[in-house]
Amino acid sequence: KRLSPSFVELHVLFVPNEQWNLKLNRVPVEAIKSFISAGFIRVYPDISLRTLRSELGILLGAERDIDKLSFLKCVGRSLALVKAKQERDLKVKYFAPPYVCTFHFNVKICFILCANDMVCFFLPSGDKLIEEIKMAKEERKQLEQTRQELLRKGKDLLAQNRHRRNQARDSWKRSYFDTKKATAPLEVTLRSLRQELEIFYNNILHQLKARDGGGKPRWRARLSSTKNELIIQIMTESHEIDNLRRKVDDAKMRLVTEIKVLKS
Repeated sequence: KRLSPSFVELHVLFVPNEQWNLKLNRVPVEAIKSFISAGFIRVYPDISLRTLRSELGILLGAERDIDKLSFLKCVGRSLALVKAKQERDLKVKYFAPPYVCTFHFNVKICFILCANDMVCFFLPSGDKLIEEIKMAKEERKQLEQTRQELLRKGKDLLAQNRHRRNQARDSWKRSYFDTKKATAPLEVTLRSLRQELEIFYNNILHQLKARDGGGKPRWRARLSSTKNELIIQIMTESHEIDNLRRKVDDAKMRLVTEIKVLKS
């Protein structure tokens, strides 16, 4: 029958051997009631029978002999075998209404395939089909259970990972604040010592500068002045180096702290 302008639905039938006339290569119309339906296929109406045979061969695979599949056409009161050379010219649409005939028992002959061992590829038996449907449902149920189990495991892993990260962050924060609280008195002491060191450093500089004067001979005063200048320069450079080293250590500590805070 014709479904739409794009497709034609063709009936696939199994012709029993006892109904087939081997000499005339035809079967009487009255025997149609004994045919076994194998279902329907949908094809394009403008393709030839030879093209359809090739496409069915591709669909069924190389292990099946597509030559055992035959096409029948209505000739008078019989269904005759379509010859191989006619398959090239005959198109599928000529086997669908309004081209086909209607017989007195109201059976429309649309398209008939006769093959003794290939019908099962178009439509399985009822019991087998039911069994396949049950197996497919069971497999789908198992796959769904597996999917739900995998989703649950994935959620559990994400929750565990999040919990471990939170624990590590909280532990680090506690350690950081405890250390900061414990080092607060030490920082006060360190600042006091630095102030004392700065005062001591300034006193030494003043003493060294004061030694440059006095009633010493000029050559001895010049030698003492040069020596004091070197000592002052060495102390100044050492003091600046210590300050730079302290600033670098403070910057490193702040950077490490900020990185850990951002990661947590």
